Amino acid sequence: MDFFQAQDNARKSTKKLIFYYALAIIGLIVSIYLAAFFLFAGGSQYAGAGRVPFWMPGLFWGVTAITLIIIATGTGFRVMQLRGGGSKVAEMMGGRRLDSHTSDEHERKLMNIVEEMSIASGVPVPDVYVMDKEEGINAFAAGYGPRDAAIGVTKGCMQLLNRDELQGVIAHEYSHIFNGDMRLNIRLIGILNGILVIHLLGMLLIRSQLYMRIGGGGGGRNKGQAVLVMMAFGLLLTVIGWLGVLFGRMIQAAVSRQREFLADAAAVQYTRNPEGLARALAKIKHHYEGSTIKDAHAAEMSHLFFSTGQKTWLNSILATHPPIDKRLEALNATHVLDEVARESKRKISEAEERLKQEERERKKPKKKKEPFVFRPEMLVMAAGTVSALQIDSARHLLGKLSEELKSAAHDTFQAPLLMYALLLSEDRDIRQKQVDELRKQPAINNDAADDVLQLYWQLTHLPSHYHLALVDIALPALRNMGKKAYAGFREHVEMLIRADGRQVIFEFSVRQILFHTLDAEYGKKQEAGVKHTSVDSLIPEISVLLSALSYASGGSAQDSWDAGIAELNKETPEPLPFKLLPSSSCTISRLEEALESLAQSSGGVHKIFLNAASHTVAASGKITSREAGLLRTMSAAIDIPLPLMIPEE
Repeated sequence: MDFFQAQDNARKSTKKLIFYYALAIIGLIVSIYLAAFFLFAGGSQYAGAGRVPFWMPGLFWGVTAITLIIIATGTGFRVMQLRGGGSKVAEMMGGRRLDSHTSDEHERKLMNIVEEMSIASGVPVPDVYVMDKEEGINAFAAGYGPRDAAIGVTKGCMQLLNRDELQGVIAHEYSHIFNGDMRLNIRLIGILNGILVIHLLGMLLIRSQLYMRIGGGGGGRNKGQAVLVMMAFGLLLTVIGWLGVLFGRMIQAAVSRQREFLADAAAVQYTRNPEGLARALAKIKHHYEGSTIKDAHAAEMSHLFFSTGQKTWLNSILATHPPIDKRLEALNATHVLDEVARESKRKISEAEERLKQEERERKKPKKKKEPFVFRPEMLVMAAGTVSALQIDSARHLLGKLSEELKSAAHDTFQAPLLMYALLLSEDRDIRQKQVDELRKQPAINNDAADDVLQLYWQLTHLPSHYHLALVDIALPALRNMGKKAYAGFREHVEMLIRADGRQVIFEFSVRQILFHTLDAEYGKKQEAGVKHTSVDSLIPEISVLLSALSYASGGSAQDSWDAGIAELNKETPEPLPFKLLPSSSCTISRLEEALESLAQSSGGVHKIFLNAASHTVAASGKITSREAGLLRTMSAAIDIPLPLMIPEE
């Protein structure tokens, strides 16, 4: 899977969706115009006497304006409801935000899988929600992008699937995050709601006229006829709106169905375990609830789910997912149906025993892990994906973290203190100055400042490449701190970075990951559009970024620069005037400005930059934690998730 092509394909799908949406609106306008023409404008006389012209511009444009206002209002209302991203979708579906501190074994299993996938792939850890009232086996990923993504699972999915099966489902949902499907899915929700308003308006009109007719009152025959005409118009609006919704559901199904096959294939690629995903699908087929979602919003959000959330009499046309048998055939795993059928007849589940066995295996002495082999030509291909090796490495990394650090990362009040601890200097005098500054802050008392120091001493026992992983793990807790608390947190982070008076790459990485993700959460930053489609207009910005990577390299800065630029020039008709800047020019502010411009580029430009950047850091023959952290930070700033890289140190 090419991540950059997938992102551009998602944008093309959005354009196709807009085209279909326009067709649906035109069809609605024409239908409503005809209804109004025959009922109100004397069009009933048109066929016989010919006294009324069929084309009435005033009526047509009036109908058009009113219809567009109604649809835009319905679409805008739903989009505004979901502006908060994946969390708003999950809450609308009745999801309960999972506490990262949870001690429930099923919830802990789910959180571990999500954290492993995020650390392995370079995606910020999303908020995780459980739909406690849903017994069916299903899940979804929602949001506008990786920064505001949320993953929701049903109670049945969490409790009835073992670890391998649940990992297959979660990997499937991560594929939707990587491929840009989520933004398209939320737009579909808004579009369907806008069309649905026409149907609801027709029903409202019928009910209001029925009330007037039953309520009685004066007016005689003329009033009775007017009521009947309005009821007929309401009935036509209801039918027209229903047909519009039907057409919208067909669009929903057409957009969604093929992408589910791709997500299944990607999940197998990530986990290298087709049996896990296949068994999850087979369990859905044999479970008495299947993948059914009972929530009232199931129909409009059916395209988000892992499997079909609703069954209708038009399922063959409106199904947003391929049949399970077809998905299993594509995975070459139809044999699991019989296996799961036999297991479903047993009263005692093997899931608990498997969990206990996994715990016993984790406690055994671990074999030394093979380091991640960094090959620049493979990194571009690996963007927006993950391998079983990286998932194992992430699981190993999480296992090495102390319970105190994990507990702090999962706690809304402790997570900010952990971030402060990450930013404390190794120099004793500077560190003391930073802690003293913290003590002066109104929101931080002496006990909290002491907690920061205690967390700092625990961090000193960890390899440096573990530190950015802690930032990823803490993001869900930080998203929950509230807007006012975030404003103070942001000021404290800036203060700690300024306190040492130096430009430190690690500080830049922490700041960039935190603010890039959380600014979007708290409404401080809107997502950038595409302004650059070639590297020609980004020469100063790319020069700054590649220069910074060259100086972070473990070898010669000039050699690293030459390696990156050589790759870059392969993608341009003639060499461009890129220039290795002095290290003093690669300030944090200039890096941030360069990344903001690069973020407003197409997938093709991102791909060219990442290829050049990976060759820059690979020129020395090995990758250090400094290089790995900086490269991953730059990629995260332009929403390219990079797989976990274990530095050779």
